[in-house]
Amino acid sequence: MQNLPRQVDPSLIQTGDIITVIYPKDRGVSSSMSGTVARLRVDGRYTHFDTREGGTIFTWRVGDRSGIKVVLNYREAVPQMPMFGMDEIRERIR
Repeated sequence: MQNLPRQVDPSLIQTGDIITVIYPKDRGVSSSMSGTVARLRVDGRYTHFDTREGGTIFTWRVGDRSGIKVVLNYREAVPQMPMFGMDEIRERIR
């Protein structure tokens, strides 16, 4: 994935992603939490994004309008697999 860091929808977060959650200002105070997502726990309408150590980075509810921003900082690259090789193309042409 390119163009990181960038703001993403929480439903796109995967295990292994490094994220930062930015909470709306509360009486002039800004707060954020960062961590590596080791586990996604789904509990009804809520999804909990947990770290390997057992901490919860944040909890998200489908349709949440609380103003929380999720920034994807890093995602492991997925190797690109060719759908077919040149040998197969040559065989088809013959």
